[in-house]
Amino acid sequence: LAYVAESQIGRRYFTLNSKQSTNLASINSMQLKDFCFPLPPLPEQRCIADILGTWDRAIRALAQQIEQKGAVRSFLREALLHGLRRLKGFRGPWPMVTLGEVTRQLTQRNVGRFTRDRVMGVTKANGLVPMKEHVIADEIGRYLILPPGAFAYNPMRLNIGSIVMSDLDEDVIVSPDYVVFACNRKRLHPRFLDHLRWTKAWADFMAIAGNGSVRVRIYYAGLADLEFHLPPLPEQEAIIEVLDDAEREIAALTAERRALERQRDALASELLSGRLRVTLTETVA
Repeated sequence: LAYVAESQIGRRYFTLNSKQSTNLASINSMQLKDFCFPLPPLPEQRCIADILGTWDRAIRALAQQIEQKGAVRSFLREALLHGLRRLKGFRGPWPMVTLGEVTRQLTQRNVGRFTRDRVMGVTKANGLVPMKEHVIADEIGRYLILPPGAFAYNPMRLNIGSIVMSDLDEDVIVSPDYVVFACNRKRLHPRFLDHLRWTKAWADFMAIAGNGSVRVRIYYAGLADLEFHLPPLPEQEAIIEVLDDAEREIAALTAERRALERQRDALASELLSGRLRVTLTETVA
C-alpha cells in the first residue's frame, strides 16, 4: 500500500482530489477511502514489495555512502585549506592575507558586446544558470562581463551562499546589480577560493558581515576584508587536486544514485500498475 500511495498512481489521485490552500494540500477520510488501485493477489504483492525493497536498500546504501564521503570532504576542506594538515612535501608558514589583497573587482560593461542569450544569473542551488528572459532588462549595455574563472554574486544574497565561480570557457554577462571579481592568478588560484567559500571560516565571516540578517548588502569592499591563510601556488594546486578528487567521487556516486532512483521508479510504475507481472517462482537477488 505504501508503494502504491507514493507511485504515479497515488500521486495522480491525491493531486487531483486534494483540497488546495496556501502551502497546503489535504485529503479527507472519504477521499482516501475512494482511492482505487490495481490489487494483485497477496503472494504477488509480497513479491513486488520484496523486489522494490531490494532497490530501496541499494539506494539507501548509496545515500549513506554519499553522506560519509561528504563528511570526509568537509573534514579535508577545513584541515587542508587552513593548514591544519599539510600535504607531503610542503612546509613553511602561510601568510595571512585579506581577499582584497589577492583579488580585484571587475567593472567592465557589456556595451553591445554580447546579446541576451549570454545573460546569466547566480543561484545558490545551481550556480551559474541562464537568466530567465522576463527578468532581463530591455537594455543590457550596463550588464557586467564575467570572464572564465571569475566570481559573481548578488550583494543581497551573498550571506546565504549565492556566489559562483564561472567554470565556462567563454565570457558571459550578469546583472549590473551583481558584484564581479577575479583572483590575482600569481597569488590565488580561483579553485582554492571556490573551495574556501564552503568552510566554517567563510560562513562565520558572512554571519558577522550580515549581522545575522537574511537580507543584507555585502559589496566587494566588505567582502575584501575577509582574512585567510594563503599557501604558495604549488601547494594550493596540490590541495585543489585532493579536494577536486573528493568532489568528483561524490558527483559520481550521486549520479549513480539518481540513475538507480529513475530505474527503480520506472520498475515500480510497471509492477504496481500490473503492466509487468512477476511469478511466485522468481527470486530476489
